[in-house]
Amino acid sequence: MIFFKWYGKNIENFYTVPAFHKDYKYIRTIGVSVFNKKESTDEHFGPLRTTLRVLYNINDISSQDTYIKVRNVENHWCESKMFIFDDTLQHQSFNETDEPRYCLFVDIVRPSLCHPVMDLFVKFVAIIMQKMNHIFYSSWVPLK
Repeated sequence: MIFFKWYGKNIENFYTVPAFHKDYKYIRTIGVSVFNKKESTDEHFGPLRTTLRVLYNINDISSQDTYIKVRNVENHWCESKMFIFDDTLQHQSFNETDEPRYCLFVDIVRPSLCHPVMDLFVKFVAIIMQKMNHIFYSSWVPLK
């Protein structure tokens, strides 16, 4: 897991992508997750309903055995490289192949007529989450 932006705060790591450190109106979190072969996450959920999670599978996948499941909906990366969902719903990612999978993930402020209010709430929660992110991301290994 490589974080470039976390709840609007730029994260310095071993690899710099200037476009990931720009100020965006809706983007709050940018990262890349690496799923090694035969690796899956536990079923989990995110903490913040004011954002949506956008996943984009970077490498080409040919197998049905690499997918994400959100409740009873499955997105197979060989059929659709992008998937957007409410991160607060129970979900689980699977890579049951012998190939690694690279996935860009982006959290965006949920579109709303009250964008400034939603954005302010995200900033407030970010202060709290800076101290609690280990609860939601305990099984992830951040690379620096």
